Amino acid sequence: MPMTSTTPHHLQLLWQELCAHPRAAWHAEAICHGCLPEDLPARLRRDDAAALQALIAARGGPTSEFAGMALLQAIFPSLVMICCRDNQACLDDYIGEAWLVIVTFPLTRTTKVCTNVALDCLHAISSRRQRSSPEILTESIDISAPEAHEPGRLASDLVSAAEGLGIITAASAPVLRSVWVDALDCATAAQRHHTSPTAVRARCSRASRAMRQRRDELLAAS
Repeated sequence: MPMTSTTPHHLQLLWQELCAHPRAAWHAEAICHGCLPEDLPARLRRDDAAALQALIAARGGPTSEFAGMALLQAIFPSLVMICCRDNQACLDDYIGEAWLVIVTFPLTRTTKVCTNVALDCLHAISSRRQRSSPEILTESIDISAPEAHEPGRLASDLVSAAEGLGIITAASAPVLRSVWVDALDCATAAQRHHTSPTAVRARCSRASRAMRQRRDELLAAS
């Protein structure tokens, strides 16, 4: 399907914002020694060990957002090529699927990592289409905000605290507030933030997992 989405532009702006963050060099170093933030996507495409390290980092911790975006930037050319050959799914579908593949890709697959991540997106979308099933894996992905111990604690406070602690990025916070504070569904939140429902769901899932891992620290700060 021809690429008409505005999502690539927003993803590029988000990546530039992440690379400009004061801790970007630290995040890049944690994934690939000696690699500059802006050079990381190209490095991941040719360095399977670095790509695997990025996959690990993307699944939780302070580097998860940066690592996930670096991987998405690395596979983006492949997603565009695949999408151009698909007359049913749009690029937003592939980008949304990529977030889910990134956090579930088997770490035992150690060769041609970025290529296989992109191909797994194709396989997932094609398989779902053949089954004519509803939207993907909604029931298996936790997108809820971590519950607070005190009934009066607001989700907005948790998001602000998570952002202050570096658990989530400033770019993620508005999306999380749309879902957790404003109670928008993923489709409506996606329209607000110019992305896909699947990408919103994946971002909330990653943030929820990261916030739960640092629950005590988060509650103390909120």
